[in-house]
Amino acid sequence: MAFEIRAMTRDEAKLAWDMGAREGWNPGRHDWELVPAIDPQGCFVGVLDGKLVSSLVAVHYQGKYGFLGMYIVVPGYRGRGYGLAVWKHGIDYLTREVGVECIGLDGVLANEAIYNKSGFHTAYRITRFSYAVDSVFKRSCPAIEERHFPDIADYDLRVFKVDRAAFLHDFIFKSEAKTAVVYQGGKLLGLAMARPCFTGYKIGPLLADDIEVARALTESLLAELLGEMTFIEVPEPNQPALRLVNELGMSRGMATNRMYTCDKYDQDTSRTYAVATRVVG
Repeated sequence: MAFEIRAMTRDEAKLAWDMGAREGWNPGRHDWELVPAIDPQGCFVGVLDGKLVSSLVAVHYQGKYGFLGMYIVVPGYRGRGYGLAVWKHGIDYLTREVGVECIGLDGVLANEAIYNKSGFHTAYRITRFSYAVDSVFKRSCPAIEERHFPDIADYDLRVFKVDRAAFLHDFIFKSEAKTAVVYQGGKLLGLAMARPCFTGYKIGPLLADDIEVARALTESLLAELLGEMTFIEVPEPNQPALRLVNELGMSRGMATNRMYTCDKYDQDTSRTYAVATRVVG
């Protein structure tokens, strides 16, 4: 049987994200179009006799920081090396071809030791919380507009540690997201979006100076999501973020480890109340 690893086509990207939905990742409905645009050369599939059997996203930002996601092997083809092959291919791409300084990923807890062997260390845990919006909230924050984006890109750079403005712009404006922003005295204090997913909506990124700003942003989004199942993925070192989701009555769900090969690009969790996506950070 012939097995090859190559760049994802557009149709294969859609298939890969469908696989991610079946695995419980619940990606955004438009993520399959937006994520590969970060680094089209860094999205790979393993194909066996014309059938997609494995996938991996290995994108980079500015040639400095890489992120791995969508590492999936189709059930029935697991344990046969098709996942390991695409994994090694993605790592080789980021380290040898791009030459990144550091790589991050969000890995399932059960695979922590496996990722350790590949040089990743656990920085913190990210936990998904869910909430069927059954209360009426007040919208106190305006939606994000194009004129806000330079401030948003600068804020995100200080939190994420590397420029991802191009991706973030598409993520906000091309994902049919609900959005919210807080300014005070002309200074940006926080931003948030909730994008439609395979199931319900997912809030993230949610970046804020403090819990009160985060609360205003979250409640402004929930005001537009009455009756919707809503998810938010919180870095556990941010204790105010955990307090906020608990106060809103959200239920704890799947957890992953945020892991890095170095400490240089550890995201600022003090202002991260929800990550953007577990696929590309």
